[in-house]
Amino acid sequence: MGDVFRYDDGDWQRISGAELVDVGWDGTVWQAEGPGDDLARFADGEWTRWTSADLPDVRLGLDYEFKVAPDGSLWFSLWRSADGEPPGGDWWLAVRDGHLVCDGLARFDGEAVDRFLAGRCTSMDIAADGSVWVVSDDDLYVITPEAVAAGE
Repeated sequence: MGDVFRYDDGDWQRISGAELVDVGWDGTVWQAEGPGDDLARFADGEWTRWTSADLPDVRLGLDYEFKVAPDGSLWFSLWRSADGEPPGGDWWLAVRDGHLVCDGLARFDGEAVDRFLAGRCTSMDIAADGSVWVVSDDDLYVITPEAVAAGE
């Protein structure tokens, strides 16, 4: 994906570059420039940004498992390095050398990161009721909004 633009006052305005973008059912927009890079949310007419320093344990997945739930929270796949941090913290080097491994899912509501199915490769979709349907190792998991609330 390339740049993100917004049509404003009869003209297209460049907002930023983005690797991952999704728009939630409530109009919330989430975007990330890539693994380990800034994460941003557009809600109520304003952008809020988090850097990798704000979310040090978050490494967004590279398979575009990046979805906004009906409540406006962001769900995404996680990755970790198999051998610790790659040289110089270069996550792209780790991707090229095949050192990243699946590390489950995370939910980020703008304040807290909740993790699910750590260490597993996942594929997901989100239902209209907010349930997250996850396939991992040929098993099906359903994470309901009630289960998320109970874990908080």
